[in-house]
Amino acid sequence: MKTLKTILSAFALAAILSTGALAQQAIVNASANVLNVLQVSGSDIVFGDVDNNTNAYIQAGFTGETASSNTGSDTPGAVSISQGANNTTVEIVWNTDVVLSDGTNTINFQPVLSHNSTEKAGAGGGTSKTASLSLDGSGEATISIGGSLSSAGAIAGSYSTSNAGGTALTVTVSY
Repeated sequence: MKTLKTILSAFALAAILSTGALAQQAIVNASANVLNVLQVSGSDIVFGDVDNNTNAYIQAGFTGETASSNTGSDTPGAVSISQGANNTTVEIVWNTDVVLSDGTNTINFQPVLSHNSTEKAGAGGGTSKTASLSLDGSGEATISIGGSLSSAGAIAGSYSTSNAGGTALTVTVSY
């Protein structure tokens, strides 16, 4: 009986020890590429004096020079991106429902964004568009902004997106 007990104990011990030999393990590592927070700033679009018998436009950034149909001095807008990850693609989203107002009357503005002399047509419809662009080797990019102003037939006045009833252009940039 003692011999049987010893044999059974040996089998039990062998079974316990051999169970560990069947166990396997996997090592899972983790990694992350931490990116700088993008710095984004904008400069205003100034149409200057426009004639109310035709629509005004500013064409900016397509070939380096600015063209417009305005009777006064004008300035295209811009969005500057800095402190981004070098040579990284970013997404830009902008609204297309830009409205200038004199407090009572409104004029619609259809923005056109360009980067490196290429128009960013953007995907999407309705009131927003989305496109992508590549930051340069310093993590920077400039988006030029022009577009057309539906000024034909507008009532004379001082119009701005910052007046009551106006809607500003908002450009959002993200990784």
